[in-house]
Amino acid sequence: MAQGARQLTGGGPLGGWIDAATARLEAERGWNQATWRPGPYDLTMFVHHASPWGPPLRSLLPASGAGAHVSMTVHATTVEHLASLVDPPDPAWAQPGRSLRQSIQASRHRLVWDGHHGLITAMSLDGRSGFVAAAGELPEWESSQPFRMHIHWLSTSLGHAMVHAGCVGDERGAVLLLGNSGAGKSTTTLAGVAAGMATCGDDYTHVAPDEDGTHVARPIYGVVKTRLDAAVRADALLEGAPRRTTVSNLTAIHELHAARSSAFATEMAVRAIAVVSLPRSGQPPGHAPTSPIAAVMAAAPSTIAQTPYEHDASMRFITRLAQNVPCYEVRPPRDLPATAALIDALLDEVTRATHGARA
Repeated sequence: MAQGARQLTGGGPLGGWIDAATARLEAERGWNQATWRPGPYDLTMFVHHASPWGPPLRSLLPASGAGAHVSMTVHATTVEHLASLVDPPDPAWAQPGRSLRQSIQASRHRLVWDGHHGLITAMSLDGRSGFVAAAGELPEWESSQPFRMHIHWLSTSLGHAMVHAGCVGDERGAVLLLGNSGAGKSTTTLAGVAAGMATCGDDYTHVAPDEDGTHVARPIYGVVKTRLDAAVRADALLEGAPRRTTVSNLTAIHELHAARSSAFATEMAVRAIAVVSLPRSGQPPGHAPTSPIAAVMAAAPSTIAQTPYEHDASMRFITRLAQNVPCYEVRPPRDLPATAALIDALLDEVTRATHGARA
């Protein structure tokens, strides 16, 4: 757990405070309501008029389609407004600018206080409801992937996973793209989309086991991120997609779903995992088989750092997934068509191997 973290074993005062705060927020009137569908969930958002979550909401996919979906309710507000309704357990929570981050866990409640960014995120797993409160401008990750922690907590409680990975594929299935920030996940995703493939996202993908033993990928966010100084660009593909720049002014968030809704698949079967990395000096682009352990190791740092709680459950999920599908090392070339051809060849290879095994 993060420095300064506290863990509680029962519902206790923390669980009572989260429930009381949620009840006070739910009792209020005047919220702006919106419904979104990240993965297989119906997410009903109630946004306080003073909160900074207007543009980030557009990152989520709009609700559509049929089928059974698990519902979750989240209120997005400001720390100031939350403190006017219920006193925080720790007065420091209302004072942004502290470097301390606390991840506090009760049996069926989750809470993260990020003192540096002035962000409080809380959820009751039993009630499938919670809130997030900001003291000021949103940090970069919350602006591009809002409510990530709530979606992670709900996913894990249901035996699913929100994987820090891109995803691209077609009727043959999907390749899950793992890798560090800057490794080329977004570029590889955009290359596939530009070549007519579909995506479930370039940075986070919802994955759940299916009844037949396979794993199914679904999109959470309808955006893609690009670095403003990227060597490989996809300007033609992103033309017409509303764009906003993150706080660091280094990354652009493109609302690709608004311009090309067909780019996002409803769901795709995961057929392979690719650990994406930039070719080292003298190393040619291409792909080659790698071990499940290498795939798990590629997923571990960001899974542990970016998704508080249930690290063991998340890593077990990714380990099972890596053991059930072939894993590859992928070194994308600095060219979109060539990168798309590489993913196409990988999917062909996996498809032939699968059909051969069945025969």
